[in-house]
Amino acid sequence: MKKLFLLLILVCCFYSSCRDHGTLTIFYVNNISNHDVEISVFNAEIQSRGGAIDTTYVIPKNGRIEDRVSTKGDNDFSYFPFGNPDSAIIVFDNSLRIIYRRNDSNPRNILKIDSYSGGKVDDGLYEFYYSITEEDYNKAEK
Repeated sequence: MKKLFLLLILVCCFYSSCRDHGTLTIFYVNNISNHDVEISVFNAEIQSRGGAIDTTYVIPKNGRIEDRVSTKGDNDFSYFPFGNPDSAIIVFDNSLRIIYRRNDSNPRNILKIDSYSGGKVDDGLYEFYYSITEEDYNKAEK
């Protein structure tokens, strides 16, 4: 009986250690420009709101936003900031703007994970960083 009980405990421990705990991916966007910024993303799949929607984030000077994405697989991080929208517009001080589309090859495209620094922090946790800079402001247009 003791052997059966010990075997049952070992099986339970093994099962609980093999469970998929999921992965959290956090995308941080820092505004290090000298301007207030609004980021509008279109057709985004925001987990907390369900479905594809348009949404706007406001980032004051020296401010930051974060977008958290949970996935079911261990170490299966999200490749898509803002829920993989089809386009985004960054507006500086309610006047100048930069438009990014999902298919743009621009190396500063805020919709592409390749434009972010960072990566795996721990098992089940990834963090990526993007900074909006004064150089972005200088490239923005009316």
